[in-house]
Amino acid sequence: MDIKNRYKTLDGKTWENVKNLSDTELFIHINISATTCMSRIANIMNKLSIPKDVVRIKLK
Repeated sequence: MDIKNRYKTLDGKTWENVKNLSDTELFIHINISATTCMSRIANIMNKLSIPKDVVRIKLK
């Protein structure tokens, strides 16, 4: 499996194509279903005791 293209920035660049990687650069995992993604977010929120009204998720 080619994992080099699994994560992309919000403007579509893979991690290898980001020239100046910084702590503020965001990457998203592009090879999972919305259901899996939401489940992972919910698990993280539960483990960190993050209230539901603190997180907003916008799906496109």
